Amino acid sequence: MSDPRKLESRPFDGPLGAEVFGVEPTADLTPDAFASIEASLRRHKVLLFRGAIRTNERLTGFARRFGELFRFFEEGTEPGFPEILRVSNLEENGKPIGLTGTMELPWHTDYANQARPAKESFLEAVEVPGGGAAATSFIDMYAAWETLPASLRAAIDGKLALHRPKAEYDLADSTSATTQAQRNAIQTAHPIAVRHPETKRVALYVSPVETTEIVGASDAWSREIFEQIFDHVIRPENIYRHEWSPGDLMVFDAIGTMHHREAFAAGMRRFMKQLSTRCEQPLQRAEDRA
Repeated sequence: MSDPRKLESRPFDGPLGAEVFGVEPTADLTPDAFASIEASLRRHKVLLFRGAIRTNERLTGFARRFGELFRFFEEGTEPGFPEILRVSNLEENGKPIGLTGTMELPWHTDYANQARPAKESFLEAVEVPGGGAAATSFIDMYAAWETLPASLRAAIDGKLALHRPKAEYDLADSTSATTQAQRNAIQTAHPIAVRHPETKRVALYVSPVETTEIVGASDAWSREIFEQIFDHVIRPENIYRHEWSPGDLMVFDAIGTMHHREAFAAGMRRFMKQLSTRCEQPLQRAEDRA
């Protein structure tokens, strides 16, 4: 059993995130030890655990403590573990074993097109390129809301935005046309400003990849508002960039952050395991406090 008194969170040299020492998250955690990890996640939004590569059983067991896990209809899952998505450019017998290949994954939130999107997400590095290639970056969307100019807040007050994967980001290098069509067919409108179901903090909930329009607004006005929002949010001083090592496990608040994966050369090898919890209910508007 892990002792919560040994858990230490050291903030990154950046605007969000912390590395956690003194505990292996997939071990047999006591309720107090898990509560300490959860509290640290709520405080720092992104947590890094370093260690040996974990078994699928332990990885899913840890993630499931946060809530219901997505089970994927997409290709590229770990055999026997539909909760674990392979994010990889590797191939077996001439076929991709996972999704996303070597392409850039622009700033996004996980499964925002779902009625109950991701609440927490988990990324574990199994095999990664050297030299910092294919780094993953994070932005705090609570801070983005808190620093949003008053004129923009007024413009988006009470409004919904539609989320669906944009065709220009289709994963054609690593998924079948059928899988891609299934993924793209799902769309959901969420509030632009949402309240986290547990902490009640307000976050901006939009991303360049999946947020397509403001419900009831013209395309031109939607584009103008999104351009202003992303100009405000996506700035170097707001970003934590993580260079991966094998055994790194990153846990992050999928409601209150956006993340980005850099493209990398085709000859490089990368294999990550990804899981996400699902919100119990649709996202709550910032105005709703019940």
